[in-house]
Amino acid sequence: MVASQKYKNKRIAIYGMGITGCSVAKNFKRLKAQIYCWDDNAIRRNEVKKLKIPLSKFWLQSKSMDYIVISPGIDIHKCKIKKYLGKNFSKI
Repeated sequence: MVASQKYKNKRIAIYGMGITGCSVAKNFKRLKAQIYCWDDNAIRRNEVKKLKIPLSKFWLQSKSMDYIVISPGIDIHKCKIKKYLGKNFSKI
């Protein structure tokens, strides 16, 4: 109950939509958070679309994210959005 209120209407970016990213997205969606998901792999993005998980390049949006979730296999110092993540490190 407390967790559902804590994340309700929060903007949460999820980078990497493998098993962990999809699981996180489903849980935050259930908690009524606003989720913004992305995976650099086009094949993976097509699979995620079938699950009805929203995809967007959240780092290009003017909206500020409240939290950022990075999938475990992603190196934040070598990924495509490393500059964005560096500026928003406290939200990870």
